[in-house]
Amino acid sequence: MIDRNLLTNFREAAKQLSIRQIDFVNFLLEKKYVYRDTRGKVMPYADRNTGLFEVKECFNEKTKWCDTQTLFTPKDRETFSLLYLQS
Repeated sequence: MIDRNLLTNFREAAKQLSIRQIDFVNFLLEKKYVYRDTRGKVMPYADRNTGLFEVKECFNEKTKWCDTQTLFTPKDRETFSLLYLQS
């Protein structure tokens, strides 16, 4: 299991900002903070990731599934809240 502390995923971050998840993801894609990889996963651009995102590995012991997950820091949520409200 990943240690998430105060980190949130896209859905939780959008809820905290009181916007729809799809609108939030589209906003981040449009502003070039994130991109979709070949599998359609939303990943942060390295040059725009100045402590705003954390990419963590996650693993399910029961199914042996392993992947990565992009998570938002508290700094992230505050930054994107201000940017989203200005757009």
